[in-house]
Amino acid sequence: MKRILIFTDAHGNYESIKIIDKMIKKLKPDYIFSAGDLIGIGPSHNEVLDLVTKWDNFFTVKGNHERYYTDGFHNPLAALEGEFHDWVRNTMNKKHDSFIRNLEYEKTFTIEGKKIVLTHYARTNNKFTTIENDRTPEKISKIFEYIDADIIIFGHDHNGYIYKGDKTFINVGTLGCTNLNIGKAKFGILTIDNGNIDYESILIDYDVTPEINKMDELNVPDKELIKRIFLKK
Repeated sequence: MKRILIFTDAHGNYESIKIIDKMIKKLKPDYIFSAGDLIGIGPSHNEVLDLVTKWDNFFTVKGNHERYYTDGFHNPLAALEGEFHDWVRNTMNKKHDSFIRNLEYEKTFTIEGKKIVLTHYARTNNKFTTIENDRTPEKISKIFEYIDADIIIFGHDHNGYIYKGDKTFINVGTLGCTNLNIGKAKFGILTIDNGNIDYESILIDYDVTPEINKMDELNVPDKELIKRIFLKK
């Protein structure tokens, strides 16, 4: 039997990632998986990366916010958002630069006989596909049809759901943004035992106020929109 602690979209929220650190010490999972977007939105990208890079058996992939860091953000209609991504890049501790740049878009594992693909979201032509808002099993299966795996773990749309069929699709739901789960951090535990797959979604209460206050203290670009939409309490 193997247990995998899974989270995604921590988005520079140190208060939420500390919860994962506590759960690792408590549950002692065999693996820790992140489906990308460790950075961006929240103000604490350096603190998040300081912590996760200390964990054993931790694996993550490149999300769209890591891509903004490496490739830049290009949208003339969202100038203030562009300033935010410039701020992330300019305030990133240089010791994390190679870690971010070396991230892959997909990682493949074989655990307890199950092939698992960890990715941030579906991709076509080397780009993330448009988020599928009609999240039926058929639609999700269609956008990921190019991936051959028993289990596909992803995030990006900040919702959380699991679909079981020929493949098991696990969207963990955002850890670090509280717009969908106000006042709560969301993550999960995947257990694979003798070919059986079990997934438990977990919500834990926490106080996001320190991250909100830090946005103000640092005068982060686009902070009012970020607080209004992504860091509700």
